[in-house]
Amino acid sequence: MIDLDKNNSSGVLPYDYQQNKVICNDLEAPITDDDVFISTSNPIDSIVLTITGSANLEFESLIMENVGDFSFQKINDSTYILKGILNRADELYMNALKNIRYVYSGLESTELIKRTINVQAFNAAKKSEIVKAFVILQKSKKGIDTTLSICRPYVNDDMINILQSNVGGVWSPSFMSGGNKFDSEVDRNDLYVYVTTDSICGNDTSILRIVRGGNRNLGLNDEEKICKSDSLDVTLNANPTDVILWEDGSNAQKRTWKPPGKYRVSLKTAEGCVFQDSVNVLPLYNFITTTQVLCPGDSFYFKGQNYGLGAYLLDTIVSSPICDTINRINIAEILQFSIFSSKAICNGEKYLHTDGIMYGAGEQYVDFIKSTDGRCDTINYVTLEEIPKPNPTISGDTLICFGSKTDLTASNHNKYEWNTGEMTKTIEVGGGSFDVTVIDTLDCSANATILVVEKPEWIIDLIENIEIEDGSAYEIILTGDVGRIEVLSINPEGTVNYTRDGDYLNLSTEKEGLYQLIFKDNIGCLLTKDLFIRVKKDKGNIAPNIFQINASLPENRIWKITLDQDEVFKSMSIFDRWGNVVFSSQDGPEWAGNAKSGEKVISGVYVYLVEVEDKKGNQSIMSGEVLVIE
Repeated sequence: MIDLDKNNSSGVLPYDYQQNKVICNDLEAPITDDDVFISTSNPIDSIVLTITGSANLEFESLIMENVGDFSFQKINDSTYILKGILNRADELYMNALKNIRYVYSGLESTELIKRTINVQAFNAAKKSEIVKAFVILQKSKKGIDTTLSICRPYVNDDMINILQSNVGGVWSPSFMSGGNKFDSEVDRNDLYVYVTTDSICGNDTSILRIVRGGNRNLGLNDEEKICKSDSLDVTLNANPTDVILWEDGSNAQKRTWKPPGKYRVSLKTAEGCVFQDSVNVLPLYNFITTTQVLCPGDSFYFKGQNYGLGAYLLDTIVSSPICDTINRINIAEILQFSIFSSKAICNGEKYLHTDGIMYGAGEQYVDFIKSTDGRCDTINYVTLEEIPKPNPTISGDTLICFGSKTDLTASNHNKYEWNTGEMTKTIEVGGGSFDVTVIDTLDCSANATILVVEKPEWIIDLIENIEIEDGSAYEIILTGDVGRIEVLSINPEGTVNYTRDGDYLNLSTEKEGLYQLIFKDNIGCLLTKDLFIRVKKDKGNIAPNIFQINASLPENRIWKITLDQDEVFKSMSIFDRWGNVVFSSQDGPEWAGNAKSGEKVISGVYVYLVEVEDKKGNQSIMSGEVLVIE
């Protein structure tokens, strides 16, 4: 919203402005009241001002004093644009509008000048409503100040024509005629004031200076400015009887010049008065002011030279249809964009920045984000925020059997680094100390350690073969690390009855065969031992315990075992008392007392071992002693 007169002191509602009275003579006026007010939700990008109701735009313009941090440019004959450069605050735009004035530079108009200035603001979101400034000016009718040179007696009946004024004014002092007639012989004052009265602007004056025998206005201005492509036409204020002499020898009353140059003339009247004048014809330029903004630390390169912050330069913009333009370029620094962000660091750690400084939690450092679209780099103020480190744990067995392995598993994290070199969440290990470093998604790391103890090798010794009398029990003595035994089982299950008392194991079974004794300790470690159990049963086997190798009856000279009807002979061996095999056979369970050499053995006690097999394929050994006599 733009309100050109907030308290409506000028009497126009709701947001327009009109001056309280007509401005006379100066022909310039402000376009806002002192309490101009601007309120926006988004910063203003620009304000466009347009002069309306004008028929003499070549004599009218808007000007701005104290441009400061603003750019004020003329877009066309009636339109101007106001832009903030470094700061676009509403308050600065209000001050800028106060410095803008409407100016009328025409000299001929004596009419009441009424103009409307339309004012409209724009930003990235929208445009404001158009508000209006109403300007009223009045050029007085007093005429122009004039100097009259007199070299001889001079009489003029209508002096107001000399002033180019209107009838109705009053001379002070008055001429001797009492009217507008001047007679140099009787009107001897050197200064006369012509006072006019206007219903709007009131009283105003023009001055008539009388120079006797002296100066005369030849119609040349001290200085004339025109475009370089234009020419200046000059006509001297001369009478037909005057003698004109220009510095270049010309006697013409009308001359045409191009800038630049200074031209001098001498005029001699018929009365003998000599007047001299000159005119300096200079190039006319349009003057504009622009701003070149720089990022901090940069410079502006222009026509072979670098310009820094605070400098200004002048550039001529050549134009053939209109005057050249002098552009004053001010070098200003543009504000950098700033952002604020945070960076996480692990608890107790510091961050080494590229500036070589270590920063801790809560501290702030500055980064510059390079622009990719030609704008200034963005300043990034980064605050370090501390986050807790991960709290890793390791799960798995800490006590394992001799020669076995176990799985160790770390708690859930992003990455894992074990002291074994493995980088998985779960690893398989034996006994030892194991350490894992875990890394979370923010690269914070922490360690955890676990000790896996491997039990020593479990040794239990026992007899490997036993023979049990059918229906009786056998006691085995266990040696070694018997104290570790928590559970004992025998496979196949249910075929052996057993009891254990400390180091003693009592066994009984009806089934002969190979059995596995399985020992289990308190953590489940297993130890397996093989035991072959022979079952000695009462069978229909008959084995004589004495025989005579030289008996009179031939049938008594043979030692023979009678086998049970369910058994089949496999082999037989005869041993002497020193354990030497003296005879062996696979033909049948009988012996004639001869040795392997074929000779008869000597009398004595001999041991026999007979291997037999029942119908189920179970093998057993019969043993005993036999006495041999001659």
